[in-house]
Amino acid sequence: MKVNVEIFGQLTEITKNKYFEFTSVNDTDSLLQKIYEQFPGLQSASFVIAVNNNLIKHNTLLQDNNTVALMPPYSGG
Repeated sequence: MKVNVEIFGQLTEITKNKYFEFTSVNDTDSLLQKIYEQFPGLQSASFVIAVNNNLIKHNTLLQDNNTVALMPPYSGG
């Protein structure tokens, strides 16, 4: 199973790239574990997670070709 990951804002300073692909992940918790292994600096970063453009607050099952976005806090005006 392939999951696409998009990184936004200042989080790209840690990852040095905006787009990644991960395999062998079934849910957002296992995906985050792989992301943290590859980019330990994200463990202390603040961000929200969206799966296919829907913000999530809890572990979420993933399916092949889902897109997961990591987005830093934002404010509007």
